[in-house]
Amino acid sequence: MLSRSETKKIARPVPGKTSGGCGGDTREGKLPENKKFGLGATTPHEMVDILEKLDRGQIINPTASKEMIDLMKREQARFAIGRTIPDPVATKYGALDALRSCIEIVYSKQGKIAMAITTDDMPVNWSVDNAGYLDDLAFVVAVNRWFMQSLIPG
Repeated sequence: MLSRSETKKIARPVPGKTSGGCGGDTREGKLPENKKFGLGATTPHEMVDILEKLDRGQIINPTASKEMIDLMKREQARFAIGRTIPDPVATKYGALDALRSCIEIVYSKQGKIAMAITTDDMPVNWSVDNAGYLDDLAFVVAVNRWFMQSLIPG
């Protein structure tokens, strides 16, 4: 069973808009057929729900869910999640100019931990040491420290 953790930082992009630095409507956002979709918005809570369903084999079917998790386990980027964690992880990153999103399942010896973290309204910086990834990293370290300590008897 997955342990749930999430941040209170919930980004809700405005449909048809870019996030952060660019501003204004995107070219695709101006197309009439795309107006109903916009940029999209998913909360960290919704992303953790998806991770839990993937872990249980409930997205499409068990085989497809396993393939998606296996693909996430092969993610080589360790920009935030996994940067300081020795345990195996399944991750997926997303980014816009002023937004960074990370989702993960940590496969620790104590159990699985699912997280979804989004940082928005950050300065535009595409390096791996940008404010968004560093903020996400600090959150992940704190959650993992709390989770590991809560499992120690006594």
